Amino acid sequence: MDKYNFSLDLDTENSISLIIDMLEKNSIVLEIGPAHGRLTKYMKQVLSCTIDIVELEDKAGIYAKQYARNAFLGKEGDVESNFWYEKLKQEKYDFIILADILEHLREPEKLLNRCKKLLSPKGAILLSVPNLAHTDVILNLLNDQFDYQEIGLLDNTHIHFFTYESLQKIVEKTGLEAIVKKATYCSVGFAGLNTNYNQVSRDLARELKKRKYGEIYQFVWKLQKKEKLIQKQIVLNESYNNCYESKLYLLTNSNIEYSENQVIIFKINPEQEEITLTFDITGYEEIKQIRLDPLNVNCIYKLNNISINKGNIKLPILYQNGIEIVDGIQICGTDDPYIICNFPKEKSTKIEVSYTILAYDTKFIEKLEENLKQKRYSKKQLEFEEKTLESQLKEKDIRIGQLDWKVHELERDLGLRKRIIIKITQQLKQNKQQLKEEKIKSIEFQKKDIRIGQLDWKVHELEKYINNLEIKQQELIEENINLKQHWKDIQKLNERINQIKKRSGWTIRKR
Repeated sequence: MDKYNFSLDLDTENSISLIIDMLEKNSIVLEIGPAHGRLTKYMKQVLSCTIDIVELEDKAGIYAKQYARNAFLGKEGDVESNFWYEKLKQEKYDFIILADILEHLREPEKLLNRCKKLLSPKGAILLSVPNLAHTDVILNLLNDQFDYQEIGLLDNTHIHFFTYESLQKIVEKTGLEAIVKKATYCSVGFAGLNTNYNQVSRDLARELKKRKYGEIYQFVWKLQKKEKLIQKQIVLNESYNNCYESKLYLLTNSNIEYSENQVIIFKINPEQEEITLTFDITGYEEIKQIRLDPLNVNCIYKLNNISINKGNIKLPILYQNGIEIVDGIQICGTDDPYIICNFPKEKSTKIEVSYTILAYDTKFIEKLEENLKQKRYSKKQLEFEEKTLESQLKEKDIRIGQLDWKVHELERDLGLRKRIIIKITQQLKQNKQQLKEEKIKSIEFQKKDIRIGQLDWKVHELEKYINNLEIKQQELIEENINLKQHWKDIQKLNERINQIKKRSGWTIRKR
Protein backbone atom coordinates (compact mmCIF):
# COMPACT_ATOMS: atom_id res chain seq x y z
CA MET A 1 0.00 0.00 0.00
CA ASP A 2 1.24 3.51 -0.83
CA LYS A 3 0.79 4.71 2.75
CA TYR A 4 3.71 2.43 3.76
CA ASN A 5 5.96 3.65 0.93
CA PHE A 6 8.68 5.29 3.05
CA SER A 7 12.26 5.96 2.10
CA LEU A 8 14.99 4.07 3.95
CA ASP A 9 16.30 6.12 6.90
CA LEU A 10 19.59 4.93 8.34
CA ASP A 11 20.46 8.20 10.11
CA THR A 12 17.94 7.79 12.95
CA GLU A 13 17.09 4.91 15.24
CA ASN A 14 13.96 3.37 13.75
CA SER A 15 12.65 -0.18 13.47
CA ILE A 16 14.25 -0.81 10.06
CA SER A 17 17.66 0.60 11.06
CA LEU A 18 17.60 -1.57 14.20
CA ILE A 19 16.75 -4.64 12.11
CA ILE A 20 19.57 -3.84 9.68
CA ASP A 21 22.00 -3.71 12.61
CA MET A 22 21.09 -7.33 13.41
CA LEU A 23 21.47 -8.62 9.84
CA GLU A 24 24.61 -10.24 8.46
CA LYS A 25 26.07 -10.07 4.98
CA ASN A 26 25.53 -12.88 2.46
CA SER A 27 22.57 -14.23 4.44
CA ILE A 28 19.57 -16.06 3.06
CA VAL A 29 16.56 -13.94 4.07
CA LEU A 30 12.78 -14.32 3.96
CA GLU A 31 11.14 -10.89 4.10
CA ILE A 32 7.41 -10.94 4.81
CA GLY A 33 5.65 -7.71 3.98
CA PRO A 34 8.44 -5.80 2.17
CA ALA A 35 5.97 -3.21 0.77
CA HIS A 36 7.88 -1.24 -1.91
CA GLY A 37 11.14 -2.97 -1.06
CA ARG A 38 13.16 -0.24 0.67
CA LEU A 39 14.78 -2.85 2.95
CA THR A 40 14.86 -5.50 0.20
CA LYS A 41 16.96 -3.25 -2.01
CA TYR A 42 19.40 -2.49 0.82
CA MET A 43 19.84 -6.16 1.71
CA LYS A 44 20.49 -7.05 -1.94
CA GLN A 45 22.77 -4.20 -2.93
CA VAL A 46 24.64 -3.48 0.30
CA LEU A 47 24.56 -6.77 2.25
CA SER A 48 24.61 -9.09 -0.76
CA CYS A 49 21.79 -11.20 0.69
CA THR A 50 19.61 -13.73 -1.12
CA ILE A 51 16.01 -12.72 -0.50
CA ASP A 52 12.58 -14.29 -0.88
CA ILE A 53 9.59 -12.00 -0.37
CA VAL A 54 5.92 -12.48 0.52
CA GLU A 55 3.71 -9.42 -0.06
CA LEU A 56 -0.10 -9.19 -0.15
CA GLU A 57 -0.12 -5.87 -2.02
CA ASP A 58 1.03 -6.81 -5.50
CA LYS A 59 1.24 -3.17 -6.67
CA ALA A 60 3.76 -2.45 -3.92
CA GLY A 61 5.48 -5.81 -4.14
CA ILE A 62 6.29 -5.37 -7.82
CA TYR A 63 9.00 -2.86 -6.81
CA ALA A 64 10.51 -5.24 -4.27
CA LYS A 65 10.35 -8.21 -6.64
CA GLN A 66 13.31 -7.00 -8.72
CA TYR A 67 15.61 -7.58 -5.72
CA ALA A 68 14.18 -10.98 -4.77
CA ARG A 69 15.00 -14.56 -5.70
CA ASN A 70 11.41 -15.74 -5.17
CA ALA A 71 8.44 -13.39 -4.90
CA PHE A 72 4.91 -14.26 -3.80
CA LEU A 73 2.58 -11.34 -4.45
CA GLY A 74 -1.16 -10.70 -4.17
CA LYS A 75 -3.16 -13.78 -3.18
CA GLU A 76 0.01 -15.87 -3.30
CA GLY A 77 1.53 -13.47 -0.82
CA ASP A 78 -1.28 -13.69 1.74
CA VAL A 79 0.73 -14.78 4.81
CA GLU A 80 -2.38 -16.29 6.40
CA SER A 81 -2.84 -18.65 3.42
CA ASN A 82 -0.89 -21.85 2.71
CA PHE A 83 0.39 -21.16 -0.79
CA TRP A 84 3.65 -19.37 -0.05
CA TYR A 85 4.44 -21.67 2.85
CA GLU A 86 3.99 -24.83 0.81
CA LYS A 87 6.32 -23.42 -1.84
CA LEU A 88 9.01 -22.46 0.70
CA LYS A 89 8.73 -25.09 3.41
CA GLN A 90 11.84 -26.86 2.19
CA GLU A 91 13.91 -23.67 2.49
CA LYS A 92 16.02 -22.71 5.51
CA TYR A 93 16.62 -19.05 6.25
CA ASP A 94 19.30 -17.29 8.23
CA PHE A 95 16.87 -14.45 8.89
CA ILE A 96 13.11 -14.03 8.58
CA ILE A 97 11.96 -10.42 8.75
CA LEU A 98 8.51 -9.53 10.13
CA ALA A 99 8.67 -5.74 10.22
CA ASP A 100 5.29 -4.43 11.42
CA ILE A 101 3.42 -7.53 10.22
CA LEU A 102 1.97 -9.37 13.24
CA GLU A 103 -0.41 -6.55 14.17
CA HIS A 104 -2.18 -6.95 10.79
CA LEU A 105 -2.93 -10.68 11.29
CA ARG A 106 -5.81 -12.57 12.82
CA GLU A 107 -3.51 -15.40 13.88
CA PRO A 108 0.02 -14.02 14.45
CA GLU A 109 0.95 -17.12 16.46
CA LYS A 110 0.35 -19.31 13.39
CA LEU A 111 2.78 -17.24 11.31
CA LEU A 112 5.44 -17.41 14.03
CA ASN A 113 5.15 -21.21 14.14
CA ARG A 114 5.58 -21.41 10.36
CA CYS A 115 8.56 -19.07 10.42
CA LYS A 116 10.14 -21.10 13.20
CA LYS A 117 10.04 -24.18 10.93
CA LEU A 118 11.74 -22.25 8.14
CA LEU A 119 14.73 -21.17 10.24
CA SER A 120 18.19 -22.61 9.73
CA PRO A 121 19.79 -24.09 12.88
CA LYS A 122 21.21 -20.71 13.88
CA GLY A 123 18.56 -18.70 12.11
CA ALA A 124 16.65 -15.82 13.71
CA ILE A 125 13.36 -14.02 13.28
CA LEU A 126 13.64 -10.22 13.31
CA LEU A 127 10.30 -8.64 14.15
CA SER A 128 8.89 -5.26 15.04
CA VAL A 129 5.44 -4.47 16.45
CA PRO A 130 3.90 -1.23 17.76
CA ASN A 131 3.40 -0.86 21.49
CA LEU A 132 -0.30 -0.42 22.31
CA ALA A 133 0.63 0.49 25.89
CA HIS A 134 2.36 3.69 24.78
CA THR A 135 1.34 6.46 27.17
CA ASP A 136 -0.30 8.42 24.34
CA VAL A 137 -2.80 5.58 23.95
CA ILE A 138 -3.32 5.38 27.73
CA LEU A 139 -4.03 9.12 27.88
CA ASN A 140 -6.61 8.77 25.12
CA LEU A 141 -8.28 5.86 26.91
CA LEU A 142 -8.39 7.84 30.15
CA ASN A 143 -10.29 10.49 28.22
CA ASP A 144 -12.64 7.91 26.64
CA GLN A 145 -10.97 8.13 23.23
CA PHE A 146 -9.66 5.41 20.91
CA ASP A 147 -9.60 6.83 17.40
CA TYR A 148 -7.95 4.89 14.59
CA GLN A 149 -5.42 6.76 12.47
CA GLU A 150 -4.20 6.37 8.91
CA ILE A 151 -0.80 5.16 10.17
CA GLY A 152 0.96 4.82 13.50
CA LEU A 153 0.09 3.19 16.80
CA LEU A 154 -3.61 3.02 15.97
CA ASP A 155 -3.27 2.23 12.26
CA ASN A 156 -6.75 1.48 10.92
CA THR A 157 -5.52 -1.83 9.45
CA HIS A 158 -4.33 -3.20 12.80
CA ILE A 159 -6.43 -6.10 14.05
CA HIS A 160 -4.04 -7.43 16.69
CA PHE A 161 -2.44 -5.39 19.44
CA PHE A 162 0.67 -5.98 21.50
CA THR A 163 2.18 -4.86 24.77
CA TYR A 164 5.50 -6.02 26.18
CA GLU A 165 3.94 -8.84 28.17
CA SER A 166 1.55 -10.01 25.45
CA LEU A 167 4.41 -10.13 22.93
CA GLN A 168 6.55 -12.02 25.42
CA LYS A 169 3.78 -14.60 25.94
CA ILE A 170 3.18 -15.28 22.26
CA VAL A 171 6.94 -15.66 21.67
CA GLU A 172 7.26 -18.15 24.52
CA LYS A 173 4.13 -20.02 23.39
CA THR A 174 5.66 -20.70 19.96
CA GLY A 175 8.87 -22.12 21.44
CA LEU A 176 10.94 -19.06 20.57
CA GLU A 177 12.97 -16.80 22.78
CA ALA A 178 14.09 -13.21 22.37
CA ILE A 179 17.88 -13.00 22.54
CA VAL A 180 17.93 -9.32 21.58
CA LYS A 181 15.30 -6.85 22.71
CA LYS A 182 15.44 -3.36 21.31
CA ALA A 183 12.92 -0.59 20.91
CA THR A 184 12.19 2.71 19.23
CA TYR A 185 10.92 5.59 21.32
CA CYS A 186 8.47 8.42 20.90
CA SER A 187 7.83 11.06 23.55
CA VAL A 188 4.30 11.69 24.76
CA GLY A 189 2.44 14.07 22.47
CA PHE A 190 4.46 13.13 19.36
CA ALA A 191 2.77 9.86 18.36
CA GLY A 192 0.09 11.60 16.29
CA LEU A 193 -2.72 11.08 18.82
CA ASN A 194 -3.02 14.72 19.95
CA THR A 195 -2.29 14.03 23.60
CA ASN A 196 -0.38 15.60 26.46
CA TYR A 197 -0.01 15.12 30.20
CA ASN A 198 -2.26 18.13 30.88
CA GLN A 199 -5.25 15.96 29.96
CA VAL A 200 -5.02 14.23 33.36
CA SER A 201 -4.28 15.36 36.89
CA ARG A 202 -0.69 16.17 37.74
CA ASP A 203 -0.32 13.30 40.18
CA LEU A 204 -1.75 10.80 37.68
CA ALA A 205 0.60 12.15 35.00
CA ARG A 206 3.49 11.59 37.40
CA GLU A 207 2.55 7.93 37.78
CA LEU A 208 2.19 7.55 34.00
CA LYS A 209 5.69 8.94 33.53
CA LYS A 210 7.02 6.13 35.74
CA ARG A 211 5.77 3.39 33.38
CA LYS A 212 8.74 1.38 32.15
CA TYR A 213 7.55 0.99 28.56
CA GLY A 214 5.38 4.10 28.38
CA GLU A 215 7.40 5.84 25.63
CA ILE A 216 8.33 2.75 23.60
CA TYR A 217 6.84 3.16 20.14
CA GLN A 218 7.89 -0.19 18.66
CA PHE A 219 9.42 -3.35 20.06
CA VAL A 220 12.22 -4.70 17.83
CA TRP A 221 13.22 -8.23 18.85
CA LYS A 222 15.50 -10.95 17.58
CA LEU A 223 14.05 -14.44 18.15
CA GLN A 224 15.64 -17.86 17.98
CA LYS A 225 14.42 -21.36 18.61
CA LYS A 226 14.49 -21.98 22.33
CA GLU A 227 15.88 -25.49 22.05
CA LYS A 228 18.78 -24.30 19.87
CA LEU A 229 20.06 -21.74 22.36
CA ILE A 230 23.36 -22.77 23.86
CA GLN A 231 23.82 -19.64 25.93
CA LYS A 232 21.48 -16.74 26.35
CA GLN A 233 22.99 -13.36 25.57
CA ILE A 234 20.07 -11.01 25.77
CA VAL A 235 20.85 -7.44 24.77
CA LEU A 236 18.39 -4.84 25.98
CA ASN A 237 18.00 -1.20 25.03
CA GLU A 238 14.58 -0.93 26.67
CA SER A 239 15.75 1.66 29.17
CA TYR A 240 13.58 2.91 31.97
CA ASN A 241 10.96 5.25 30.56
CA ASN A 242 12.18 8.57 31.73
CA CYS A 243 10.49 11.88 31.01
CA TYR A 244 12.62 13.78 33.49
CA GLU A 245 15.68 15.83 32.59
CA SER A 246 18.43 17.83 34.20
CA LYS A 247 19.84 20.63 32.05
CA LEU A 248 22.96 22.77 32.20
CA TYR A 249 22.79 26.00 30.21
CA LEU A 250 26.05 27.80 29.40
CA LEU A 251 26.31 31.56 29.03
CA THR A 252 29.46 32.55 27.15
CA ASN A 253 30.91 35.86 26.03
CA SER A 254 29.49 35.23 22.58
CA ASN A 255 25.83 35.34 23.70
CA ILE A 256 23.77 37.58 25.92
CA GLU A 257 21.16 35.11 27.18
CA TYR A 258 20.72 31.41 27.84
CA SER A 259 19.83 29.40 24.77
CA GLU A 260 18.77 25.87 23.82
CA ASN A 261 21.73 25.96 21.44
CA GLN A 262 24.14 25.82 24.36
CA VAL A 263 22.70 23.27 26.76
CA ILE A 264 23.77 19.86 28.05
CA ILE A 265 20.91 17.48 28.91
CA PHE A 266 20.84 14.39 31.13
CA LYS A 267 17.89 12.02 31.40
CA ILE A 268 17.45 11.25 35.09
CA ASN A 269 15.29 9.14 37.37
CA PRO A 270 14.08 11.28 40.30
CA GLU A 271 13.12 8.13 42.22
CA GLN A 272 16.84 7.64 42.87
CA GLU A 273 16.69 10.76 45.09
CA GLU A 274 20.48 11.22 45.17
CA ILE A 275 21.44 12.61 41.75
CA THR A 276 25.12 12.92 40.77
CA LEU A 277 25.97 14.29 37.32
CA THR A 278 29.14 15.29 35.49
CA PHE A 279 28.66 17.76 32.64
CA ASP A 280 31.39 17.73 29.99
CA ILE A 281 32.02 21.34 28.92
CA THR A 282 34.90 20.57 26.59
CA GLY A 283 34.72 22.85 23.57
CA TYR A 284 32.87 25.64 25.34
CA GLU A 285 35.14 28.64 25.75
CA GLU A 286 34.86 31.81 27.81
CA ILE A 287 32.01 30.60 30.00
CA LYS A 288 30.95 33.43 32.30
CA GLN A 289 27.83 32.02 33.89
CA ILE A 290 25.88 28.76 34.10
CA ARG A 291 22.29 27.87 34.82
CA LEU A 292 21.46 24.46 36.27
CA ASP A 293 17.90 23.15 35.95
CA PRO A 294 17.93 20.22 38.44
CA LEU A 295 14.59 18.95 37.12
CA ASN A 296 12.10 19.90 34.41
CA VAL A 297 9.12 19.76 36.81
CA ASN A 298 8.28 21.25 40.19
CA CYS A 299 10.26 19.75 43.05
CA ILE A 300 11.68 20.03 46.55
CA TYR A 301 15.43 19.58 46.41
CA LYS A 302 18.70 20.33 48.16
CA LEU A 303 21.83 21.24 46.23
CA ASN A 304 24.75 19.34 47.73
CA ASN A 305 27.52 20.35 45.35
CA ILE A 306 28.23 22.30 42.19
CA SER A 307 31.93 22.61 41.47
CA ILE A 308 34.78 22.19 39.01
CA ASN A 309 38.23 20.57 39.14
CA LYS A 310 37.03 17.52 41.04
CA GLY A 311 35.26 19.54 43.70
CA ASN A 312 38.22 21.79 44.52
CA ILE A 313 36.47 24.95 43.34
CA LYS A 314 32.87 25.54 44.41
CA LEU A 315 30.79 27.69 42.08
CA PRO A 316 29.21 30.70 43.81
CA ILE A 317 25.42 30.72 43.64
CA LEU A 318 23.90 33.98 42.47
CA TYR A 319 20.26 33.03 42.53
CA GLN A 320 17.84 30.15 43.10
CA ASN A 321 14.22 30.65 42.09
CA GLY A 322 12.85 28.43 44.85
CA ILE A 323 11.84 29.24 48.41
CA GLU A 324 14.35 28.06 50.99
CA ILE A 325 12.58 26.08 53.72
CA VAL A 326 15.43 25.04 56.02
CA ASP A 327 19.12 24.06 55.71
CA GLY A 328 19.34 24.91 52.02
CA ILE A 329 16.28 22.86 51.02
CA GLN A 330 14.48 24.62 48.17
CA ILE A 331 10.84 24.27 47.17
CA CYS A 332 9.94 25.33 43.64
CA GLY A 333 6.28 25.12 42.62
CA THR A 334 6.92 25.94 38.96
CA ASP A 335 8.08 23.44 36.33
CA ASP A 336 11.24 25.45 35.80
CA PRO A 337 13.43 25.29 38.92
CA TYR A 338 16.91 26.67 38.31
CA ILE A 339 20.17 27.74 39.93
CA ILE A 340 22.42 30.45 38.47
CA CYS A 341 26.15 30.48 39.24
CA ASN A 342 29.08 32.61 38.20
CA PHE A 343 31.79 30.65 36.45
CA PRO A 344 35.39 31.25 37.56
CA LYS A 345 38.27 31.98 35.21
CA GLU A 346 40.01 28.70 36.03
CA LYS A 347 40.15 26.24 33.15
CA SER A 348 37.98 23.19 33.49
CA THR A 349 36.47 20.49 31.28
CA LYS A 350 33.84 19.18 33.67
CA ILE A 351 31.24 20.51 36.06
CA GLU A 352 30.31 18.17 38.92
CA VAL A 353 26.80 18.45 40.34
CA SER A 354 25.01 16.55 43.06
CA TYR A 355 21.62 17.20 44.63
CA THR A 356 18.92 15.40 46.56
CA ILE A 357 15.34 15.25 45.28
CA LEU A 358 12.91 15.03 48.20
CA ALA A 359 9.67 15.33 46.21
CA TYR A 360 8.75 16.10 42.62
CA ASP A 361 6.03 16.54 40.00
CA THR A 362 3.00 16.79 42.26
CA LYS A 363 0.18 19.25 42.91
CA PHE A 364 1.13 19.19 46.58
CA ILE A 365 4.33 21.16 45.86
CA GLU A 366 2.38 23.89 44.07
CA LYS A 367 0.00 24.22 47.02
CA LEU A 368 2.85 24.13 49.55
CA GLU A 369 4.72 26.93 47.77
CA GLU A 370 1.51 28.97 47.55
CA ASN A 371 0.90 28.52 51.30
CA LEU A 372 4.48 29.48 52.11
CA LYS A 373 4.21 32.61 50.00
CA GLN A 374 0.91 33.48 51.67
CA LYS A 375 2.41 32.89 55.10
CA ARG A 376 5.39 35.07 54.27
CA TYR A 377 3.02 37.75 52.96
CA SER A 378 0.97 37.57 56.18
CA LYS A 379 4.12 37.90 58.26
CA LYS A 380 5.28 40.91 56.26
CA GLN A 381 1.80 42.42 56.52
CA LEU A 382 1.81 41.92 60.29
CA GLU A 383 5.29 43.43 60.56
CA PHE A 384 4.06 46.40 58.52
CA GLU A 385 1.04 46.80 60.77
CA GLU A 386 3.30 46.57 63.84
CA LYS A 387 5.57 49.30 62.49
CA THR A 388 2.54 51.44 61.64
CA LEU A 389 1.17 51.01 65.18
CA GLU A 390 4.55 51.84 66.69
CA SER A 391 4.67 54.98 64.57
CA GLN A 392 1.16 55.91 65.71
CA LEU A 393 2.13 55.31 69.35
CA LYS A 394 5.15 57.57 68.96
CA GLU A 395 2.94 60.27 67.48
CA LYS A 396 0.54 59.86 70.42
CA ASP A 397 3.47 60.14 72.87
CA ILE A 398 4.58 63.35 71.19
CA ARG A 399 1.02 64.73 71.22
CA ILE A 400 0.54 63.86 74.90
CA GLY A 401 3.85 65.52 75.74
CA GLN A 402 2.78 68.62 73.86
CA LEU A 403 -0.59 68.70 75.67
CA ASP A 404 1.09 68.16 79.06
CA TRP A 405 3.38 71.10 78.37
CA LYS A 406 0.44 73.26 77.22
CA VAL A 407 -1.59 72.39 80.34
CA HIS A 408 1.40 73.26 82.51
CA GLU A 409 1.80 76.61 80.74
CA LEU A 410 -1.92 77.36 81.09
CA GLU A 411 -1.87 76.43 84.78
CA ARG A 412 1.10 78.72 85.37
CA ASP A 413 -0.53 81.57 83.39
CA LEU A 414 -3.83 81.05 85.20
CA GLY A 415 -2.13 81.19 88.61
CA LEU A 416 -0.35 84.39 87.67
CA ARG A 417 -3.54 85.97 86.42
CA LYS A 418 -5.43 84.96 89.59
CA ARG A 419 -2.79 86.61 91.78
CA ILE A 420 -2.99 89.83 89.75
CA ILE A 421 -6.79 89.86 89.90
CA ILE A 422 -6.74 89.28 93.67
CA LYS A 423 -4.39 92.23 94.12
CA ILE A 424 -6.55 94.44 91.89
CA THR A 425 -9.67 93.38 93.75
CA GLN A 426 -8.09 94.16 97.10
CA GLN A 427 -6.95 97.53 95.84
CA LEU A 428 -10.40 98.32 94.46
CA LYS A 429 -12.00 97.41 97.74
CA GLN A 430 -9.61 99.74 99.57
CA ASN A 431 -10.35 102.48 97.08
CA LYS A 432 -14.07 101.91 97.50
CA GLN A 433 -13.79 102.16 101.26
CA GLN A 434 -11.77 105.32 101.03
CA LEU A 435 -14.30 106.86 98.69
CA LYS A 436 -17.15 106.03 101.03
CA GLU A 437 -15.31 107.65 103.87
CA GLU A 438 -14.60 110.74 101.86
CA LYS A 439 -18.19 110.94 100.61
CA ILE A 440 -19.43 112.20 103.92
CA LYS A 441 -16.68 114.74 103.95
CA SER A 442 -17.38 116.35 100.67
CA ILE A 443 -20.25 116.91 98.36
CA GLU A 444 -18.08 115.81 95.55
CA PHE A 445 -18.40 112.34 96.94
CA GLN A 446 -21.41 112.04 94.71
CA LYS A 447 -19.15 112.08 91.74
CA LYS A 448 -17.01 109.54 93.42
CA ASP A 449 -20.09 107.38 93.94
CA ILE A 450 -20.47 107.31 90.22
CA ARG A 451 -16.82 106.33 89.97
CA ILE A 452 -17.35 103.71 92.59
CA GLY A 453 -20.30 102.36 90.65
CA GLN A 454 -18.11 102.13 87.60
CA LEU A 455 -15.42 100.39 89.64
CA ASP A 456 -18.02 98.02 91.07
CA TRP A 457 -19.05 97.14 87.56
CA LYS A 458 -15.44 96.60 86.58
CA VAL A 459 -14.92 94.41 89.63
CA HIS A 460 -17.97 92.44 88.61
CA GLU A 461 -16.59 91.99 85.09
CA LEU A 462 -13.23 90.91 86.52
CA GLU A 463 -14.94 88.39 88.77
CA LYS A 464 -16.76 87.02 85.73
CA TYR A 465 -13.42 86.78 83.87
CA ILE A 466 -11.90 84.93 86.85
CA ASN A 467 -14.83 82.51 86.84
CA ASN A 468 -14.33 81.90 83.10
CA LEU A 469 -10.63 81.29 83.69
CA GLU A 470 -11.44 78.83 86.46
CA ILE A 471 -13.87 77.03 84.13
CA LYS A 472 -11.17 76.91 81.40
CA GLN A 473 -8.67 75.62 83.94
CA GLN A 474 -11.10 72.86 84.96
CA GLU A 475 -11.64 71.91 81.30
CA LEU A 476 -7.89 71.69 80.74
CA ILE A 477 -7.50 69.51 83.80
CA GLU A 478 -10.27 67.20 82.57
CA GLU A 479 -8.72 67.07 79.06
CA ASN A 480 -5.38 66.12 80.59
CA ILE A 481 -7.09 63.38 82.59
CA ASN A 482 -8.77 62.10 79.38
CA LEU A 483 -5.47 62.12 77.50
CA LYS A 484 -3.79 60.10 80.20
CA GLN A 485 -6.68 57.64 80.20
CA HIS A 486 -6.35 57.42 76.37
CA TRP A 487 -2.63 56.63 76.79
CA LYS A 488 -3.53 53.81 79.19
CA ASP A 489 -5.99 52.45 76.60
CA ILE A 490 -3.25 52.55 73.92
CA GLN A 491 -0.90 50.63 76.20
CA LYS A 492 -3.59 47.98 76.81
CA LEU A 493 -4.14 47.74 73.02
CA ASN A 494 -0.40 47.28 72.48
CA GLU A 495 -0.32 44.49 75.08
CA ARG A 496 -3.25 42.80 73.29
CA ILE A 497 -1.42 43.00 69.93
CA ASN A 498 1.65 41.41 71.53
CA GLN A 499 -0.47 38.54 72.86
CA ILE A 500 -1.98 37.95 69.38
CA LYS A 501 1.42 37.97 67.73
CA LYS A 502 2.84 35.52 70.27
CA ARG A 503 0.03 33.13 69.51
CA SER A 504 0.80 33.58 65.75
CA GLY A 505 4.39 32.43 66.21
CA TRP A 506 6.28 35.77 65.88
CA THR A 507 8.36 37.53 68.46
CA ILE A 508 7.18 41.06 69.10
CA ARG A 509 9.81 43.73 69.53
CA LYS A 510 8.99 45.87 72.50
CA ARG A 511 8.66 49.53 71.85
